[in-house]
Order: sequence, then structure tokens, then C-alpha cells
Amino acid sequence: MLFYQLLVNCTFMLISFLYLEYLRSINNLNENRMWMMNIQLLVEMELIFFSLFWVLKTKRHKIIINAANLIFLGVFALQAVSEGIRGYLNWADLTACIGFTILLYLVFFELSKTKSKSWWKSPEIIAVFGLFIYFACSVPFISMHNYLLKNYPETAWLIYYNIAMSLSLIRYFLFAVALYLVYRTSGKELIRP
Repeated sequence: MLFYQLLVNCTFMLISFLYLEYLRSINNLNENRMWMMNIQLLVEMELIFFSLFWVLKTKRHKIIINAANLIFLGVFALQAVSEGIRGYLNWADLTACIGFTILLYLVFFELSKTKSKSWWKSPEIIAVFGLFIYFACSVPFISMHNYLLKNYPETAWLIYYNIAMSLSLIRYFLFAVALYLVYRTSGKELIRP
């Protein structure tokens, strides 16, 4: 599921880049592509919520996942309706980051109970660790984004893109390491539905 999420993320980035280049070529517009990023946020978060069901299987865990997902969807819908889809839906993004930080902590706990080998040899733990770093470290700057955007707009976007890109590099590097470990240990102990 995380691999599909990566493919969706890359596809959205490519489509938004091509769309902006097309708009610039036909009428020299500097079009806002934030609406595409908001759609990407929705699709990406839903894929990750869905992937959590593969690891967190108890009834209590499923209730927590569904509750976090419903809160995210509610905040996303409210902010999209009240502020419009063309602006950055930071409260929805923040809600997802907080929810995933809590849920990924539960995943760490469950994986630590089932894994007998060292954590650095477990592709699941490495992939979840990358996601945990990304979501947990995104909370502070996403929560301050509106304040910074209102008072220091250039700094806000500079911080957002630099931190987001750095965290994304860490996240996807650890995901690549996890895929390598899956390749290296294929056929051995992996979590399967």
C-alpha cells in the first residue's frame, strides 16, 4: 500500500508540473496549483489510512483509525467549503499529521510485539519510522503556517518548502531502504494480510 501511495504522490507531482507548464505556455499565467495539492493530500492520506488496517487489526485499533480518518475528512471538508479548495488546507493537513503521529506510534508498538529481529533489519519498521518522522516533524511548522503566512509570507513558503522537502527526502529514503530490505529478505518473515 505504501508503494501505491508513493506512485500516487509521484503521479500528482508530475501532473501538476505538466499542468502548470501548459498554462504558462499558452498564456503566461502563474496559476495556483494548490487545489491539486489539496486533492493529492486527500488521496495520499486515505491510502495511508487504508494501509494502517493491514497492521492494526484489533477492533479497538480499527475504531481509532476510522475516528482519525473521519476527523481528517471532516476538517478537510469544512476548510475546503469555508476557505475554498484553491488555498492550502493547512488545518486538514495538520489534523492528518497529528492523527498519523498517534497511529504510527501504535504501529511501532504492535510491530515491536511481533518482530523478533532487530528493528534495523525490519522493512516494516523502517518504512513506518520514515512516515513517523515525516508526520511528527511536520506538526510544528504546519500549525504555525497561517500565522507566518499572514505576517511573513515569503518566510512561510520558504520554511514550508525547505522543511517539507527535507522531511520528504528522509521519508522516501527510509522507504527505499525498506524496499531494499524486502528485496533482500523476500520470502522470509514479512507482515501479510
